[in-house]
Amino acid sequence: MSESFVHLHVHSDFTLSKGASKVSALVKRAAALKLPALALTDEGNMFGAYDFSKSASGSGVQPIIGTKLWFGIGGKHKLGSVLLLAQNAKGYANVCNLLSLSHRPREGSHGGEGVIPAEALEGDLEGVFCLTGGRDGVLWRLLKEDRRRDAEDMLGWLRFAFSDRLYVELCRFGDESQEEVDVERQLLDMAFGAPEIEDRNGVRLGTVPVVGTTEVWYATEDKHDAYEILRAVESKGGVTIQDEKVVPSSSRRFHMRSAEEMKALFPDVPEAYENALALPRRCSFMVKGRDPILPPFQTEGGRTEAEELRAQSWEGLAMRLEKNRVPEERHEEYRQRLEFELGIIESMKFPGYFLIVSDFIKWAKAQGIPVGPGRGSGAGSLVAYSLQITDLDPIPFGLLFERFLNPERVSMPDFDIDFCQDRREEVIAYVRKKYGTEYVSLIATFGEIKSKTAVKDVGRVSRSDDFGGYGFGELDQITKLMSMEGPTPKPLMDSYNDPANPEFKARIESESKYRVLFQNALKVEGLYRNQGSHAAGVVIGGQPLHELVPVGWDTEKQMPVCQFNMKGA
Repeated sequence: MSESFVHLHVHSDFTLSKGASKVSALVKRAAALKLPALALTDEGNMFGAYDFSKSASGSGVQPIIGTKLWFGIGGKHKLGSVLLLAQNAKGYANVCNLLSLSHRPREGSHGGEGVIPAEALEGDLEGVFCLTGGRDGVLWRLLKEDRRRDAEDMLGWLRFAFSDRLYVELCRFGDESQEEVDVERQLLDMAFGAPEIEDRNGVRLGTVPVVGTTEVWYATEDKHDAYEILRAVESKGGVTIQDEKVVPSSSRRFHMRSAEEMKALFPDVPEAYENALALPRRCSFMVKGRDPILPPFQTEGGRTEAEELRAQSWEGLAMRLEKNRVPEERHEEYRQRLEFELGIIESMKFPGYFLIVSDFIKWAKAQGIPVGPGRGSGAGSLVAYSLQITDLDPIPFGLLFERFLNPERVSMPDFDIDFCQDRREEVIAYVRKKYGTEYVSLIATFGEIKSKTAVKDVGRVSRSDDFGGYGFGELDQITKLMSMEGPTPKPLMDSYNDPANPEFKARIESESKYRVLFQNALKVEGLYRNQGSHAAGVVIGGQPLHELVPVGWDTEKQMPVCQFNMKGA
């Protein structure tokens, strides 16, 4: 039997306010354990898929992209979960599509919060692996509720939908209760005793393979305290502190175990251990950077985008020269400069980009929406000036186009555009209407637990017989002593070691209760707490974005939001 293993049920801190380790820490742990691959299955999202792919592949660990989603069936909001893993590029696109469906509100059916409706599994599922979930898995929950017939029907439905890409998940921790043992025994009976059926393509299926997992919520066992604190904050409960240590709520641990430890968890079902290594061998996908995919720009009279750009640029330049009363003897200089820039733009295949940007800026100006005159290297483009993208004539100021766009340094053009924040939403609405809602999205942002928040959160949920917890005023006094960098509090260790601020360190060292508070706050500082949308970042694609990237939904702005941050998007 193989002496290696792959964890397929792994959460990072992108499972917001629950996961207690960064993606980088999980990858580092997998590499240290010499695990050949690792799956990332954060709950209801694939926020970390891009960073995970880069980090894992760079560490010699095969990244497996996935997510944990919920079913909303039978009148229940969350009947149970499944894990979806991308086998290949097609599978990744299909997982992204299911994820998008799980977040988008749908009239008359369940939606949002990572819940997928039953009808979603009637669509294209090629290249998608499905694991039946851990302790909150859809089969596990049905069996726990003594609904064996419903569980068997669900298994049959999943087999029909996913074919030989379905695995019954056996999730173990080493401290199983008798009830958990009984439920797992039923899972095994259902998997090994499954009747022969045909999938949707007419392929005959026999028994269902099982795969062994353990839920990973943090990289190493010493991160369990952070996990307990996050749970307490999220549930508005509390954690007990004794002898300066967090008292665990149970003996169960959720760290990344070694191959030897996982093998020891499945001595009676060796195929579950083996399949955890066999499944990744069927996967061959990671999220990579891609060339821009721009939507086609509608041109006049059947012109190409390059021809349209030339027509609009020459027309715009003539208007600018006349309006600014540029002397006739200088017109040749402008014409040569415009021709030079157009040649580079065409050779680098960016006419569409200039036309798209010019279009929504012209629309905004026509509606009386204030638009900035242009910032950064884009102000050096005469084409941009002619198209009204900028309002700064680059020639009198000697501004160079090459700083903005240079064929020797191929990169996407980047205009810094300022719209009035009070009417910015109107511009976004125009772009959505022009290109389609599925082709336009916001960009995700992620908020970390900052130092002051860490102290207040830990203090609020800590309870102890030794010191009776912390009062609100007490916590407020401590956070006010922390060092600041402008409006932002410095990290805890920076405040503690700040020679210009000895008061904070003195307060921490004044009593053991404050040392406990400080040490526990360090454990959660920097983990992701929440997700939002970039104030001004918008993605426009040449095909539905959910086919390219994971897409969620901004309930406040009622539009899609790309689940990658500005670097990944």
